[in-house]
Amino acid sequence: MRPKWTRLSQAQQIIKCSGVDPNVAYRACSWGLFQIMGYYFAELGYVSVTDYVNAMQMSEAHQLDAFVRFVTNMNGGAMLRYLKAKDWLHFALQYNGQAAVTMNSYPQKLKDAYAALVKTSP
Repeated sequence: MRPKWTRLSQAQQIIKCSGVDPNVAYRACSWGLFQIMGYYFAELGYVSVTDYVNAMQMSEAHQLDAFVRFVTNMNGGAMLRYLKAKDWLHFALQYNGQAAVTMNSYPQKLKDAYAALVKTSP
């Protein structure tokens, strides 16, 4: 079992022993390639956090679908508007917050990745 799955399993056991709903652990974790937190399951159109987690484990296609819904649905579609405008700073602030922008140069990484993709596309 991979370390992240082991930690999740341990967290679920601790929560279960404490009498709290085990799905709390699912809500507290980020999932898939795009690392979207479980507590957004309803905004992403899932009936329950368990449905969201199951979808994230099915395939990368399901993970991409959740990302598209996240970008489209959150904050009135602000992330989608910023992405379309190539406003990397505001997209990064919406998607990952101030810490990622400040500490990880996330907007610049997005800009560079986009430039590299545009350069290589026909």
